[in-house]
Amino acid sequence: MKFFIILCINVFVLLFLTVSGTNRQSNPHYLGSRSLDGDNSCLLCHVNDGSNLKKDNSPLWDQNEKQIFFDIYTSSTMDALPGQPSGTSKLCLTCHDGSMAAVSHGSNGIMPGNLSNSSADLSNDHPISFEYSTALAMSDRGLFDPSITSSGLGGTIAEDLLENGNMECLSCHNVHFDLADSESNYLRMSNRGSKLCLTCHNK
Repeated sequence: MKFFIILCINVFVLLFLTVSGTNRQSNPHYLGSRSLDGDNSCLLCHVNDGSNLKKDNSPLWDQNEKQIFFDIYTSSTMDALPGQPSGTSKLCLTCHDGSMAAVSHGSNGIMPGNLSNSSADLSNDHPISFEYSTALAMSDRGLFDPSITSSGLGGTIAEDLLENGNMECLSCHNVHFDLADSESNYLRMSNRGSKLCLTCHNK
């Protein structure tokens, strides 16, 4: 009996490690296998010195924020007031802004992998860096109230998808995990049947 229990535990651990490793390496932001500095994909974006942590113990960003003016989405029918990218969206755009030369990595200065949607023109993209509040939802009527509407991830839209009350890149995308039911683009959930879009949009 003891042998059987130990065998089951070992099989479980092996399966867990296999699945974890597969998910990590299948995520296109996992660049370890393509990095010229070894297999630590975290170093492509984050400072490698463990003492350089922010107050919340998250790793520091290892890219320079560039001063770029972005063409942002505008519409006469939109009640939100998006501004220039802010918060973590600025971090995303340190690589996804069209300036390939500024995002070289590795000891030989080569950027591994490909970048998609790399442009300073955000005028055809979902607006970001705007306050998504109850007041906006009441004014717009095409949006759900973020303070009471479920995100589908365990909490409300405000709790799970907004950064300090703002819609940002991370509202829809999670670059650190490749969710099993996500179609592509690091989405936080599957967008089959516009599920992710309809989390916020009342259409």
